[in-house]
Amino acid sequence: MTDPISATVGVLTLGQRLAGAIRWLWQRFTTKRWAPRSAPLMFEARPISFTIDLAAQIPRIEIRFYVINYLAKPVSLEDVHVTRLTLGEGLSLDGIRLVPALEGVVIPGRESRLVFCTKNLMDSEVRAIESLPTNMTTGVSFTSRAKGKRRAIDADPMCAIAIEGWINKRGS
Repeated sequence: MTDPISATVGVLTLGQRLAGAIRWLWQRFTTKRWAPRSAPLMFEARPISFTIDLAAQIPRIEIRFYVINYLAKPVSLEDVHVTRLTLGEGLSLDGIRLVPALEGVVIPGRESRLVFCTKNLMDSEVRAIESLPTNMTTGVSFTSRAKGKRRAIDADPMCAIAIEGWINKRGS
């Protein structure tokens, strides 16, 4: 005669092993085993900070970027264009371009360079900026482009990135 307790334990053990095997098969076939591979970075521009100089004879804004070349070969910087710098409620500056002297600068392989984008400010922009605090964190949107030996390299389009900066006001 069979013992009812050992038969029950045997059925439970077999049930647990069967449930574990089903769970393993479910996870194996329903989840992705590898994360999708993204394209490697070849070139990147990272904003560092900005300065608005209202005390200068011609008020202007300057935005500093690190341009990073991840390739082993040198690239030539073609453009860094700030499409929008948001300074507060409803105030933004557009069309801030790379300093012309830096267009075509060669960035050696696996190195970075500091570059600047500048724009002279109009009187209406100066009046609006004067009411802002001297230190602030804002968002910047930009595009960047470099040229390798054979082809142009566009950095990934970016959404707004936060950067810190300050305003040098008149009389301060």
